[in-house]
Amino acid sequence: MELHTDLLLDLNILSRATQKYYDRQLQPFDLTYAQLPVLLMIYESEGITANQIVAQGQYDKGTVTKNVQKLESLGYIETVPSRTDKRLRHLYTTDRSKMVIARIYGIRRDWWNHLMAAIPDEQAGQFLSQTRSLVNNAIEASRTENAPLLFYRMDLLSVNDWPGKLSLVLHAAGCNFRCPGCADRSRVILEEDARILQTEDILDQIAHRKTFIDGVVIRGGEPFLQEGLISFLRHLRRMQVPVRLQTNGTFPRQLEQCLQESLVQE
Repeated sequence: MELHTDLLLDLNILSRATQKYYDRQLQPFDLTYAQLPVLLMIYESEGITANQIVAQGQYDKGTVTKNVQKLESLGYIETVPSRTDKRLRHLYTTDRSKMVIARIYGIRRDWWNHLMAAIPDEQAGQFLSQTRSLVNNAIEASRTENAPLLFYRMDLLSVNDWPGKLSLVLHAAGCNFRCPGCADRSRVILEEDARILQTEDILDQIAHRKTFIDGVVIRGGEPFLQEGLISFLRHLRRMQVPVRLQTNGTFPRQLEQCLQESLVQE
């Protein structure tokens, strides 16, 4: 049976189910799911600062500040000014936290056991390793400043896409039209588990074939939906590679910029 993934939806369902479980189980303690990770980080690293929680938990500062204030108002934590830097406040759990922390860890263990019941024991190690890799990749991607290029296919040699010329063809994902009878659904909606070509690999292939191709053709979908496209075209210009761009014309400002900078052939 073919497996079709929808990771975004699955993660959303898992997150919501987890929140419902924890909110229900934590209700006797006047705690919520949002506050729990912050409380546990403070308990496991007494004296931690809010900025350290932000960095370790990949939170935004406003969220941490809100949860710290709530935990303090409930009497679960206390803040102590730093002796060396008056701008810093260290966070510590109170006696109230220490009285209930074992029960809270029990709640977390029960949820963990419930989820892991779906994973055979012999596969648990591999599953956890792959999960950690997913998390690390997500963190790295969230820190990437450059807009990604979603090229899902590359034809290394074509005689049809640029009349009278040999070309390497890049297919960009996404289209702002929904034409009835579209022959290539991947031009409109990129499947979540589709393989995206790495920009470095594309540039390597272009450099390798530069001596016998006449240029590069970029087609979609609509290539201008790719935020990093113009930067990519500038790189190809520095490589002295002619480019032909196929567009539906709905991004005239970007097209005008490309023509003014001589990034594409008219």
